[in-house]
Amino acid sequence: MVTREFYESCLPQFGIPEMQRCPLEQVVLKVKLLDIGPPKAVLRLALQPPDSDDIERTVLLLKQVGALTIVMKNGTINPCDGELTFIGKVLGSLPIDVHLGKLLVFAYVYGCLEECLVISASLSLQSFFANPFKKEFDAYR
Repeated sequence: MVTREFYESCLPQFGIPEMQRCPLEQVVLKVKLLDIGPPKAVLRLALQPPDSDDIERTVLLLKQVGALTIVMKNGTINPCDGELTFIGKVLGSLPIDVHLGKLLVFAYVYGCLEECLVISASLSLQSFFANPFKKEFDAYR
């Protein structure tokens, strides 16, 4: 509950679209999985597209992780695009962060999946030390 004056003067009429707020790793991987063109060109067609620098940074991050190749099939190096690797195909199908997905892929390969599942589950949530112990119960009272 806020005052009418605060609602009309301080709150924006529309929120920022999710594509401009959230990390683009999964979006770029889905574009590459669907093979509908370069990610920068495809995402430019959105109603409110993300910044092109963010797309380039995301592609470079995916190249660092190993989800995209550095060199294209024709032998050229394109900083805005790359070919999808096997790990990229697996990471595109996982509904988690690409770093945690790569951790799980390599944990399966090296035979320590159970331990890494616990680690990735704890890393995917907020720190449980941030919330004081039993404060939720006091709030319900």
